[in-house]
Amino acid sequence: MERTFGIEIPERELERLRTVGGWYAWLRAVLPNDLGGTAATTPGAPAAISDAELWQRLRSIVAEASGVSPERVVPSARLIEDLGMG
Repeated sequence: MERTFGIEIPERELERLRTVGGWYAWLRAVLPNDLGGTAATTPGAPAAISDAELWQRLRSIVAEASGVSPERVVPSARLIEDLGMG
C-alpha cells in the first residue's frame, strides 16, 4: 500500500486496522480526494484519488496479497480471520 499510494503507514496503524473497511477509511482520511478529477498535487505529496479509484486499488491490493478473489474483499472482511492475511 505504501508504494501504491506513495505514503508511509505508521506502525500503530498496522496494528490497529483490522478490516478492509478500516483501511479504506484510514486511507481516505490521509489521501487527498480528487472529487473533480483535476486536483493538483504538491511535489512529493500523495496523488489525489477518487473514492471509487481508492476502493478499486485497495481491493486489488488486498485480493492479490491474500490470494482471494476480489469479490471476497468487502468492507467488513477482517484481514486475518476472513482473508487469511496474517
